[in-house]
Amino acid sequence: MQRFDGKINWFEDDKSRNVFSVFVQDQFDLTEQLAFTAGLRYDHYDDAGDSLTPRIAGVFRASDRHIFKIQYAEAFRPPAFIEMYSKNNPSAQGNPDMSSETVKTYEIGYIYKAETFRAGFTAFYSKLDDLIIQKGSALYRNIAGAETKGAELEMTWKITPFFMLDANLSYSDAENRDTGEDIGATGKWLGSAGLVYMPRKDWSASLQYRHVDKFKRSESQPSDRERGRDTLDITGSIKNLFIKGLGFQAGVRNLFDAEVSFPSVFKMYPEDYPQPGREGWIKLSYDF
Repeated sequence: MQRFDGKINWFEDDKSRNVFSVFVQDQFDLTEQLAFTAGLRYDHYDDAGDSLTPRIAGVFRASDRHIFKIQYAEAFRPPAFIEMYSKNNPSAQGNPDMSSETVKTYEIGYIYKAETFRAGFTAFYSKLDDLIIQKGSALYRNIAGAETKGAELEMTWKITPFFMLDANLSYSDAENRDTGEDIGATGKWLGSAGLVYMPRKDWSASLQYRHVDKFKRSESQPSDRERGRDTLDITGSIKNLFIKGLGFQAGVRNLFDAEVSFPSVFKMYPEDYPQPGREGWIKLSYDF
């Protein structure tokens, strides 16, 4: 193992982190239809402080087919090592004086269940405080925070004994509370749809389509818009091939060779971070 120190080290020397966590949770069934779950978590980071985060959720089963859910939860994220202790790096400058990010989330949801069809709807609102970002320089810092609100629809439908369809569509609006601008690298619309064909118990073939909406490259580049992307994957699978437990899978990712890249934080990489184009793969496995 090579140890880097002094000027060639990208992190401050002799930094470490000790973490202690404890979590308790219980479920209360008030009636056959109404149940609540409550939890409490404590985290201690010796370099980033303490956090006590609660969670409470309720489920009301109006019938076997209609289920309603509600939830309130809190969470936190301490600054990562690169955000606190990085140095000698033109694209990331650490800041040990930052606070941990915190988030409070409210959710309501509805689920419909039938023998061959399942659908769900969820609406959510999150308030983030002390969001950690880079803006205008490599230095990490806290901003007042952000607000995220949105909704998600999902469904699964067994069309015939051989075909199954699943789909998901979500909308999310994330806004910087300091500026009112969109948070970088977050798209408003995400969607997916998949079709699975199962001619036999151990054989299957599937198509999976994914859509990512256009989004801002980063907080430091508010005027630059990244193109959205649409990809299609195809996969085939056989279980118990020749002998019990032997499995074979093969597929093609990004079948139509769409251009896919993840946004870089700064303009140092004008092409951003390119991802593979069309890509074939195979997998052989044995379960015992």
